[in-house]
Amino acid sequence: MAAQKGGRQGEGYGTKLVNEPEPFEEEKLPALWKAILPLVLVAVLNKVFTDLIFRFYGTTVSLTLLPHATTIQVSSMAAG
Repeated sequence: MAAQKGGRQGEGYGTKLVNEPEPFEEEKLPALWKAILPLVLVAVLNKVFTDLIFRFYGTTVSLTLLPHATTIQVSSMAAG
């Protein structure tokens, strides 16, 4: 309602827009499996790398920094 009123009064974005994308024209889109593949890869690789963290580091890691050592619980930092 307010947008229509503003348009009648000459308010708005105007008609000479220079950085607008072209209108979408229906074209051949990629196959469904190609669109879903990146999502599946992210989920699978997240699980793989999370398991590798536990394999390489175990449940805790000790960091020796100058004046004292710090123990980190790996399970609290890993996704999963």
